[in-house]
Amino acid sequence: MKLVLALALLLAAPAQGAVRGVFVGINAYANTGPDLKPLQGSVNDVVLIKATLEERYKLGLDTPGAGCRSENAVSITLTDACATRAAILDALVKRIAASAAGDTLLFFYSGHGAKANDGMQEQAYGYHGTIVPYDGRGSGIVDIFDSELKDLIDIAEDRGVNFVTMFDSCSSGTATRDLRPANARRAGPATMPRPATRIRIAPPAAPSAGPVAAYRVHLAASRDLEVASETPDADGKWNGNFTRALVDAIPGPGRPARTYGDIIAEVRRKMFGTTQNPQAEGALTTPFLGLPPPPRRVFDAEPLGTAVVISGGTLAGVTRGSTYGLYASDAATQAGGPPLATGRVESVEPSRAILAVAPPPGARRALELVHAYGDDAVRLRIDGDGSLAARLKDLDLIVVTDRDPRYVLGVKADVAELKAIDGTPVGSAIPRADPNFDARLRELLRKVANADALLALHNDRGAALADVTLLRACADTANCPDLPKEGDEPLIPAGTPVYVEIINKSDKPLYPYAFYVDGDKGILTLMPPAGARDPALKPGGIRAVPRLRTAGVGRDNIIVIMADEPVDLASLEQAAVRDVATPPRNDLERLLRAARRGASSRDIARVGTWGATVLTVRRVAKETR
Repeated sequence: MKLVLALALLLAAPAQGAVRGVFVGINAYANTGPDLKPLQGSVNDVVLIKATLEERYKLGLDTPGAGCRSENAVSITLTDACATRAAILDALVKRIAASAAGDTLLFFYSGHGAKANDGMQEQAYGYHGTIVPYDGRGSGIVDIFDSELKDLIDIAEDRGVNFVTMFDSCSSGTATRDLRPANARRAGPATMPRPATRIRIAPPAAPSAGPVAAYRVHLAASRDLEVASETPDADGKWNGNFTRALVDAIPGPGRPARTYGDIIAEVRRKMFGTTQNPQAEGALTTPFLGLPPPPRRVFDAEPLGTAVVISGGTLAGVTRGSTYGLYASDAATQAGGPPLATGRVESVEPSRAILAVAPPPGARRALELVHAYGDDAVRLRIDGDGSLAARLKDLDLIVVTDRDPRYVLGVKADVAELKAIDGTPVGSAIPRADPNFDARLRELLRKVANADALLALHNDRGAALADVTLLRACADTANCPDLPKEGDEPLIPAGTPVYVEIINKSDKPLYPYAFYVDGDKGILTLMPPAGARDPALKPGGIRAVPRLRTAGVGRDNIIVIMADEPVDLASLEQAAVRDVATPPRNDLERLLRAARRGASSRDIARVGTWGATVLTVRRVAKETR
């Protein structure tokens, strides 16, 4: 089954860093049987994807020899008997260790996928996705779990390395293969649990000078529970149908520029009408093999009579009066050219908005050009330098006032510092001598406005639709103490792993979305992963946000939104406003700095019922009993 990871594909105008790869294809397994049948096209998939990347990007990939393993300084290829569990993990570790900040690592896998029971409900479908190595299902040999791969991706991101995964297997969107005409890439369920040992990689010999925001992207052949098919062509050569469509969609010389989102959209068009629904997660608006664009609001756009409807609404931060440009693709929104047309938002619903503009032919994406903050404007008092008010007067995201301000901007001779009205600092102080002082101050205020607008979605219906609880993550759930509290606020002692449990209290299926808003206005998407399309949560069902570990002290917020239809909320994520030269204080901040930028779900429907719950939590230095 094809595994759904947050993955990052590696191509575009040559990236500012090296590209490395690990390629795995398995036709013949050591322990074949009714639940693990031989395949015919997986090794061919590896040959095809490598040939495509080499032809279009001249990456210098390894050249296969007589055996089942080939390697050079750029890539490692493992097929059939060489693609053991140990060899696959070792190849990934080696390529991560060889990579520096700004490099991109591509992991392509073609073979059997499977599933394993998820005891903590961390996965939307109730199980973990796995990929089956050559020696899988043998004595003591465990599948490679999605959570193990996530550990490796986290390590890569910590080093500033972009990570792209492409899986042509069943349940890969968490990865399988259809029985048409003979073979399916689906193995029986994995019965052995994930190994407890965590993967470790030594730190680089020469760390980068400062944090680098890495990204991840995952492209998968099918949704969870779907089969991914492999078929022969007219000459009898077998390949995965997803791999064939993927190589046709990959850009190159003489081809149109494309983002990862553009690529998956093209793959879906090519595979329309088949039994597969290819999936994608991660930084989908990043150019293929390029660097992520700045955070922006970008949505799907479709004609609606004499107007245009976009797939973002109130829940995604779209406001009445904002101006959007219409473009043919994600890549076109980043090319710097004029839009096909522009229109203002004339009406907003929870999950969609209407632009007052005649639909131009070929318009598929809408990019926000001017955001109208309206009632979401930040009420700000300025102390110490009255001239700043005049310099910021063109910002409609703030209201400079001495009456009921929410924030105070204190300006001294050498620095300016923003604080909440209770005195809590927000972001880093900005030196007055910084040549980018005005730009940094405007960005800080913009992020404050965005975070506050998200938290303002809180309504009474939220508590009626869901129970939201912060819990300690323990290996022994039967003897796991509750988190301490102060009043209604759960306390998270430094280093304590926690997770958020969401229970659907309504009488119908609902889609849960969870965000972590830290004290410095960073917004981290907790669930679902960027670009993912998780299933609805059944009445009484439980879903757990993957565990988090925090450090330092501060007051943060967790917001959970429940909706009766899928919603495009990817544009809400933003990095914190602390100085990027400051070391990360905790895992949450590390994740925010490596935020999955610009990822966007597709096929978003209208939302009727929705509610939002905000849970305030405090990070404390240590636990007191």
